[in-house]
Amino acid sequence: MFTSPYTHRLGNHREGCRGFTILEIAIVLAIMGIITAIALPAFERMQRNTRFSALINDLRVLGGAFQHYNSTNGGWPPLSTTAGVVPEGMQDFLRETNWTKTTIFGGGYVWEKDVTHNGRKVRAAIAVQPTDNAPVSMTRQEMAMFDTQYDDGNLATGFFQAGYLDLPLYVIEDDPAYVAATNPGDTADDQAAADAAAKAAAEAQAAADKAAAEKAAADQAAAEAAAKAAAEAQAAAEKAAAEAAAAAAEQAKADAIKNLQDTQSAAVADLKSDEQRLKDLEKWADKLDVKVPKNLKNRLEDVKDAVEDLKDATVDSRKLTTYIQDFLDAQAAMAKALTQYEATLQAAQDKEDRKGK
Repeated sequence: MFTSPYTHRLGNHREGCRGFTILEIAIVLAIMGIITAIALPAFERMQRNTRFSALINDLRVLGGAFQHYNSTNGGWPPLSTTAGVVPEGMQDFLRETNWTKTTIFGGGYVWEKDVTHNGRKVRAAIAVQPTDNAPVSMTRQEMAMFDTQYDDGNLATGFFQAGYLDLPLYVIEDDPAYVAATNPGDTADDQAAADAAAKAAAEAQAAADKAAAEKAAADQAAAEAAAKAAAEAQAAAEKAAAEAAAAAAEQAKADAIKNLQDTQSAAVADLKSDEQRLKDLEKWADKLDVKVPKNLKNRLEDVKDAVEDLKDATVDSRKLTTYIQDFLDAQAAMAKALTQYEATLQAAQDKEDRKGK
């Protein structure tokens, strides 16, 4: 247990001790503010990217399972479901997936067949909807960030959209009749609204960044003033402030360690998801007598290496940011390679289907 030099003095000379001065408290608060301002935003971005990665992996794996069902059975599962309920005939295809589990943003996965979202007809889709025990926490702003990172940046188009009640929607196939009948001019108002919303979001972000910069400058000025005043204080006051700052730093480090552990756990989960997806594709390839590209296993090894580096990292590691970025890059490359290989298998499957006819 850590024992301050003051502990002994307090125990044996209690009458001679005194409390912290306002100056000492100001120093501690300034130091804590600086630590929080530096560490918290970086970990928030890291956590958000990790959650985004987990969601896109789930959607791609689940979408691939439904595509596999479609190619095997010549159509989509016929009936829509509620959250977590496995569609009829999909038991084997979804057995090793996260379909029945709560999503990384809460709620559960829902299969939707021939539905309409905000006037847009969809043939096949996966929605994220709240359950009694798990509401959906993904905000529209987070959805827009996710869409920009993985899709076309427009929540009204592409494979990732804002569905009914602004809930996440992963579109597997649009309704062909709706697409053919839709006049491009009909979407002009929607596009204008989307552009206006994007502009408003950008302006809001700029205002937030400006406010954050002003606050950081004010905090820095306060810290410098407090440091100058502390230099003029007596030795006892400096020691007390240093001890309080050390306690604050220990708490900040403990929080950082917890955030890093969460990120490490999420990275391990991502690796398992990639391994399972590769196994599923290998089984499919074996049925079609298609070779598995060597680069897939190389990509998987890159992800494993990145995960090992991240698992061994500590919050004091100078290369922590590099390890995190290496993992994100390796995982993104793996996801891209899996998607490309899945497309190759789908083409082979389609060819086999045509031969069968």
